[in-house]
Amino acid sequence: MKILSWNVRGCGTKGKRRAIKELICKVNPDVIILQEVKKASVDRRFIGSTWRSRFKGWILQEAIGRSGGTLVVWDTRSVSVIDSLVGDFSVSIYLVAEGKELWWFSGVYGPVVYGKRESFWDELAGLSAICGNNWCVGGDFNVVRRVDEKLNSKSNTRSMKKFDALIREVKLVDPKLQNGRFTWSNYRHKPICCRLDRFLHTPSWSRLYSFVRQEVMVRLVSDHSPVVLDMSPPSWGPSPFRFDNSWLEHREFSSNFQQWWESAKVHGLPGFQFMSKLAMVRDKIKKWSRQVYGTRKVQKHLLERRLFELDRLEEGGLWNDHFRLERSKVKEEWQQIVFEEERSVWFKVKC
Repeated sequence: MKILSWNVRGCGTKGKRRAIKELICKVNPDVIILQEVKKASVDRRFIGSTWRSRFKGWILQEAIGRSGGTLVVWDTRSVSVIDSLVGDFSVSIYLVAEGKELWWFSGVYGPVVYGKRESFWDELAGLSAICGNNWCVGGDFNVVRRVDEKLNSKSNTRSMKKFDALIREVKLVDPKLQNGRFTWSNYRHKPICCRLDRFLHTPSWSRLYSFVRQEVMVRLVSDHSPVVLDMSPPSWGPSPFRFDNSWLEHREFSSNFQQWWESAKVHGLPGFQFMSKLAMVRDKIKKWSRQVYGTRKVQKHLLERRLFELDRLEEGGLWNDHFRLERSKVKEEWQQIVFEEERSVWFKVKC
């Protein structure tokens, strides 16, 4: 079970929706909460432009003009929604997943205007009373909890104190954020970085899922980082090798495979020989695939890794115009690779 929260800061252009879809498909979540979609209505075609799964349901909190808009989407194959609530700052769903007990999830988008924060605190307190013990809430709260959640900050503001007091009052658990300290940056020469996005949950909810990991992803097309709440058990071994059926369409693959299999010489029991030959042929297939189909995935991975490194440099205060321009260039290269990959898939579908 995975939940993805992301303030996308608008998704009107095809290029941005393509980038959003790329990250969502990479994370493969069961529930998505997107803030600032800036849409008064959405249809299946729009949802399909941001998520490849055909099996999905959604609820939209409509945007006011060109601001706001909170969208919650879920995979109907793994999540069944029984009831829902839409508030001024939140969208809540009552769901069942993976054979667990029924529980509430609330996706929130906190107000930027200081005068509306009291209403936001009241709504969160009311949701706590409605949702009960099995409750998880996540999204962009637009406020930090502690001084160390803002870069180079030493002041403990009134909003910070009230937010922290609310978390303690309703007894919510704040999981540790992994892979980074902050989730938002103003992208300036002298950056301001904050942790505005997070997940919180009740102690009883954590009994439903023994493994809970909150992780920040690399910022790609928004000034907010996607945040993933992963409740899946940890993988204790290497990722499995996945056979791509498109390899069978290549005219040289069958003959190459036969040659690789016959050239793999292993001594021992038949079962040991078979498994060892599979491992040897797997490595040759991987190398062949990189040579034939190019290195797009490798390039994309390296670009994402560099973006992640630049985000960490920004958080550490080691920032200048050179790094800022490099991040902009790396983002453009990443989006171009994503565009080329999607265009290649589209051509294959048309054929």
